Amino acid sequence: MFSESRFMSLGNRSITRDARRLMIALAVISAAACAPTRPVVEPMPEAPPVVVAPPPAPVAPSSVTIATSHDTLRYDVVSTARVERDSAGQANREEIVTKARVSFAMERIGTGVLGRALDLRSTGRVDGFVITSSDRVTGSRSSALPGVATTPSRPVAPLTVPFDATLNGLTARVSPRPALVNECDQPEMSALALARELLVRLPPELVVGRSWSDTTRVFMCRGGVPVTVQQVGTATVRSLESGPNGAFTRVNIDRTLQTRVEGQLATSWRTVGLTGRGSGTQQLIVDATTGALVELQSESTMQLDVRDSARRDQGQQSLTQRVTLTAERVR
Repeated sequence: MFSESRFMSLGNRSITRDARRLMIALAVISAAACAPTRPVVEPMPEAPPVVVAPPPAPVAPSSVTIATSHDTLRYDVVSTARVERDSAGQANREEIVTKARVSFAMERIGTGVLGRALDLRSTGRVDGFVITSSDRVTGSRSSALPGVATTPSRPVAPLTVPFDATLNGLTARVSPRPALVNECDQPEMSALALARELLVRLPPELVVGRSWSDTTRVFMCRGGVPVTVQQVGTATVRSLESGPNGAFTRVNIDRTLQTRVEGQLATSWRTVGLTGRGSGTQQLIVDATTGALVELQSESTMQLDVRDSARRDQGQQSLTQRVTLTAERVR
């Protein structure tokens, strides 16, 4: 048998052992509770792809500066005029074709004021000028002046006419060299009319979208009647064309024309009057480096009214003239 004291001693030991176990368990639980928790690692979202913007395209130049002087340029020119005449209530239709090769050197003169074309000075020659026409067109023209002999309306053989030319903001003068005694109705003057079409005034800088206007007056003679032709042209640079190496090679220009014609001859026995209005369009291709004309396409229409007191009916004759002209540069 155990004594009471020994039983108490054993009981105390058992309690002490259990207390220790309890304390150790509590310490472990406390340590576990105080230990830092391991964070939950979530997968990172994928970054969006980086879009690299292409570098901005270089701004294309929109203008060119042309040369002011040119060596000899050569062009083949063809002009076709279709004339419809109302005479005593009858419509007569005629066709006149003129051809030539025009050669010239020229110089542009001026200070290059913005929006204004430079003046132009030229010297050259018209070669192989010929006129072909329908049977209705006679080979000679009569003058309204008394005592003036008829003149041939077309040359018998291909014609060569040297010329000097000056164009400015007031007049367009193309003169034969040497000067003619009488320029009225001479075929030489018809030849120089082709050369005049090719002498185009331009600003020193051609800018896409820019426009300029000029007014010129041409003085001529038809049937003994002095005639003034006033033409107002408005040109606009439509576009620039690039070649294979990227450099600009051509300038495209659109041009509109408004024309007014007035002429009168009054003598003691006869009065002849001429009035007319017309319009036209032109498409020009110009060399972007030299400023030389490369190609010209032109269409125009003119309405003319002629009054002649010498006519029996004292009436008025009306003419409608439609002209197409093409010119191409040749090497």
